Amino acid sequence: LTGYTARAKLAKGYQSTQTRQDFTTTISNATSGVVTLSLTATQTTALDDTRYVYDLEIHTSGDAIVKRLIQGSVTINPEVTR
Repeated sequence: LTGYTARAKLAKGYQSTQTRQDFTTTISNATSGVVTLSLTATQTTALDDTRYVYDLEIHTSGDAIVKRLIQGSVTINPEVTR
């Protein structure tokens, strides 16, 4: 992943313009291809308890090259133990 930057978003649906959340993305080992996605506690708390979709892209400067690496769904469940 040398020379690339990562970006990822979470949304209620593929076409949704509401409740889009940016993940913090970190390429911690470009040679091995290790990318970490994270949300803060505040970002996670702001999400509704429902299903979301996400994807992760890597890109070069100016988006000369853009590649989607993964996509999928996430279900947010409320906390029980407090």
